[in-house]
Amino acid sequence: NGRGIGHIELRRETYIQVLMLMTSSGYFAFVLLHGLLDIVDGILLVAFFAGYMVLLKRLPEEDAEKKEDLLAMPRYLASIPRPRERFYKLAGLFAIGGLTMWAMAEPFLDSMKIIAAGVGVTTFLFVQGIAPFLSEFPETVTAFYWARSVRLAPMALLNLISSKVSQWTLLVPMIPLVYGVSLGRWEGISLTAHQEQEVFLSLMM
Repeated sequence: NGRGIGHIELRRETYIQVLMLMTSSGYFAFVLLHGLLDIVDGILLVAFFAGYMVLLKRLPEEDAEKKEDLLAMPRYLASIPRPRERFYKLAGLFAIGGLTMWAMAEPFLDSMKIIAAGVGVTTFLFVQGIAPFLSEFPETVTAFYWARSVRLAPMALLNLISSKVSQWTLLVPMIPLVYGVSLGRWEGISLTAHQEQEVFLSLMM
């Protein structure tokens, strides 16, 4: 509206999300001290996420969100009157997204390696810097879209925090799981000094 605001009033979900973000990220202080990420850590982090979802489910529904506040595709899905139809379409979208990621992951990585070589940057640093930006760009755009309105600004914050919670509690546990499946046996991932530095920096951000 062209005028500054003194503050953004947070929703009740925000407190739970911040608490879960502190709990899940704080758990990685133990991982750093242990120097190992294994399947037990993954199970505990998934349990954190399950508890987090139960807490959110028990909160009373908020009235601030309306269908017209959503982007085109979510608004369409939310407008489907039949639950079964909505479920199948949601499942189809998840399947299409998963197949697309599976088909494009290797070409995407190869293209980043080629670009890194072309600009004279090490592959590790280039992939580490660009890949997270590209993967988180859609949720950032959504957050900025909601942040345009004072009424919806809390949704923007919720969107970013919930993304971080999902990364720490669902995405990270997939690493020892995939590693164990690829290796053919359950074995923890020993963190190198460089990896420990990266985890520490991630916790500080």
